[in-house]
Amino acid sequence: MTNKHKEAEVALKKLRRNADVTQELTNLSATVKESLTSNGGILSIVGTNYLRRGIVVGVVMMLTQQFTAISVILFYMPGIFQKAGSSLPQEISTITVGVTQVVATFASSLIADKLGRRPLMLISTIPSSICLLMLSLYFYLSTIMDVNCIAWLPIVALMVHIFFYNLGIGPVVITILSEIFPPHAKSTATSVIIATCFWISFVTAKVFPVLAELLHIWLPFLIFGIGSALGAAAIWYILPETKGKTLSEILESLKKK
Repeated sequence: MTNKHKEAEVALKKLRRNADVTQELTNLSATVKESLTSNGGILSIVGTNYLRRGIVVGVVMMLTQQFTAISVILFYMPGIFQKAGSSLPQEISTITVGVTQVVATFASSLIADKLGRRPLMLISTIPSSICLLMLSLYFYLSTIMDVNCIAWLPIVALMVHIFFYNLGIGPVVITILSEIFPPHAKSTATSVIIATCFWISFVTAKVFPVLAELLHIWLPFLIFGIGSALGAAAIWYILPETKGKTLSEILESLKKK
């Protein structure tokens, strides 16, 4: 694996259509050597600068994903619809949500490689944040005035939120995680990040009904809206674009972040 530089150079030139592959080959060789000398354990990953940054990128994406409140919305959707005063039967609302998810996920598969991962994450997260803030505003207004004239708002906001979540930050996070780690570190790094995601999802699912009961439902939605907006800003700052890039190019981008 480490003694086939000529073969690798020929293969890269064919792939890049005879472009200058010297730098890419050097980076690839360094990545392979590091893979062979690393055991891929958590201590090795934490002790390596760009792998540690990859973990940070992954955790920030997962935090932002959970701050979109998708777990809470799916867990407590009947109760949220009820508080919003919706007259839709539960079966109809469930079908509507399912269709919205399928359409958005299909659209994501068509545009992810055209727009790039980073823009799609922002295109997804920012509208989701706005929808959460709109939900918070609606539920707050419902405590101080009659909101029958805008009774449609929470339903529309939920559907738009679910669409944009499944368009980007829902499916694209997993794609990015598969692209930002070398083979020797991928299993351990993604396991740590996904475990963090499940823990955050569990906590948010437990805290949401407590806050909604003790205070009011508008408060958790306000927290989620602000959190996802901050997450979008963090993603823009720390996430390198991975579309159309080799592993060595992505790792070089992480080293510079």
